[in-house]
Amino acid sequence: MKPKHEKSLKQQLEDDYAEARKKVEQEPYLWNTYDDMNFPTLDWRLWNSISNLDITLCYVRDFLKKARRKRKRTVVPSILKVEALIGESLEFIDSQYWKTKRFLDMTTDHEKLKNALECLKEAYSQYETVYMDVSLNLEVPASSKAKQLGWIVIAPTILSHLRNAIYGLEQFLETHK
Repeated sequence: MKPKHEKSLKQQLEDDYAEARKKVEQEPYLWNTYDDMNFPTLDWRLWNSISNLDITLCYVRDFLKKARRKRKRTVVPSILKVEALIGESLEFIDSQYWKTKRFLDMTTDHEKLKNALECLKEAYSQYETVYMDVSLNLEVPASSKAKQLGWIVIAPTILSHLRNAIYGLEQFLETHK
């Protein structure tokens, strides 16, 4: 019998993912990092903020596949919505290349960036509602042997990428009126 002060594995994982979420919220924004490119005609802070969105979309698609495979029907609609919103934001940001190639360019058109910002805010909000479910039921390995070996934690990274993209777009739109 376990002593009362010992936590179950599930409770420990919940605490770990909650802590990871808090760390994401305390990270400095990529917008505020040093601009080592130093191009006077371009604002690389925006690119630093949004450059991980295509990777984030891949992470979300991986979780969608896992949710379907594990038949987690409660989270599939939310993950589908997040996937669609991130994809839509990428289309607004890089309408020239995104559909045919990959994330290669970005627009500075304020209207398109505002639309992308709204998509990303909604994606963040939607993902936040299923964050713990995704973390514990899709990301954590099912077998105890796999849990002992460890795994790569991605669920908080998605929050971080979305958070940075939202802040970067807000700052760009504010400073380049």
